Amino acid sequence: MDEVVGRLERWLAANKPEVLGQLAPGATDEQLAACETAVGAKLPPGLRALLRWRNGNKPDGFSNVVAGWMLSSTEYIASTHTMMNGLADHGHFSSKDWWRSSWIPVLSNGGGDHVCIDRRGAFSGEPNQLIQFWHDNAMRKIVAPSFDDFLTAYVDALESGLWSRIEDSDYQDLELFDELLESRFAGYPFRAVDMDGRRGKRPPPPPPPVEADASRPVKIYSAMATFSVGDSIRHPAFGAGVVQRVEQTKFDVLFGGELKTLVHAKSDTKLEKPKKRDDGSPPGRPPF
Repeated sequence: MDEVVGRLERWLAANKPEVLGQLAPGATDEQLAACETAVGAKLPPGLRALLRWRNGNKPDGFSNVVAGWMLSSTEYIASTHTMMNGLADHGHFSSKDWWRSSWIPVLSNGGGDHVCIDRRGAFSGEPNQLIQFWHDNAMRKIVAPSFDDFLTAYVDALESGLWSRIEDSDYQDLELFDELLESRFAGYPFRAVDMDGRRGKRPPPPPPPVEADASRPVKIYSAMATFSVGDSIRHPAFGAGVVQRVEQTKFDVLFGGELKTLVHAKSDTKLEKPKKRDDGSPPGRPPF
């Protein structure tokens, strides 16, 4: 994971050097050990590498360095974990789903909301998955199987141009990042608890991809042609693909590892342009 953190630093240095300037020096081995003692667990390799690189923000820094979230320092992780467990122990939360002692808050937005490592897998049974905690509503989303998976996907997304620019302000397209996580980790992200505190069911993993039917010839894509599931097609821009799902006027094709929706069965009938009337009045209007 040191290599992933190194890639993050190089990207920030080239694209967002002001972000680096707001981050604190890296955590020492003693600080990491004290944090792990406080939370009662070993931190994952990716988080340890990230904290050794930069131990959160400087006191006057507010850099959202990971997917729109600030990296919490070792001290902040430990103190927040202790505080939240204390509130839960004293009955401050209406539901056990509001806060679990197995959650380790590792990213923050500075307003009481956190991304946490869920050591026991509170909702899906998958240990060490990553969960979003909101202090003022019950919604909980499982975003990735692990912190290391999440961090690696995020750095990959940065390098592929996820962080875009509009006018003079920066933003990160987190909906696109969710789509990337969904394509990389089957069944993630998913909403474990909705805004009203109701627990949801984890969606089933997507079905395995449809293989090409070798008995059929390869079809060249045309919007006016008709396609069936299992057809092999060749697209002028996307290359070779296999049809996965078909509707009346559109269909899904898997090109490599990317699913795209195309149109088909499109009529080539063109509407005749209205003709000008003999009396000179515009088409579609009465001559008086």
